[in-house]
Amino acid sequence: MNRIRTVGLLLALALLSMTGGPAAAQYPPSATSVEVSATSLPVGGSLTIVGDGWQPNSVVRLSIFSPLRSLGSVRTDDSGAFSITVTLPEDLPPGPYTLRAIGIGADGRPRTVDTLLVLTAAAPEGGDGSTPNAQGEAAGDTGPMDAIRNALAATGLDAVLLTTLGLAALVVGSGLIVVVRRRDGSDNVS
Repeated sequence: MNRIRTVGLLLALALLSMTGGPAAAQYPPSATSVEVSATSLPVGGSLTIVGDGWQPNSVVRLSIFSPLRSLGSVRTDDSGAFSITVTLPEDLPPGPYTLRAIGIGADGRPRTVDTLLVLTAAAPEGGDGSTPNAQGEAAGDTGPMDAIRNALAATGLDAVLLTTLGLAALVVGSGLIVVVRRRDGSDNVS
């Protein structure tokens, strides 16, 4: 009977341990960063890219995708920082894109930093006559925030099933313990 109790407890503990813990984090955390002057800009617009935490006097390659287009490269200064203004290609269609910086971090390890950009259609010379809303978007325009929401990948773990299984295992294990204890108790009374 102790064997059943032990197996039940081990099963319950195993299932509870699979219900997920904290999300895995990069260690040590990377201090390499890239910031942009705007996350939403018109096709063919200019963008200032600022980076920090890269290896001093190294080259950082910049690109935008998808489709992949090189935006050039920049050399970091003595402190591992850089600043560059680039003009985005005019033949890219409006929509969400990823700006990627690839280089060597201050710790000597390769680093890749991605930033989401949304390219919007260039406004006609005279404007389209529509009135912008509170976010500066024309009426009927889905706007850059909707494009960002649609471009983001769903990440993480839906732990509902695992949590339910873990709780079920806990209930079954507890039930087995109660049954075994009652059975052990009834054997002693006879």
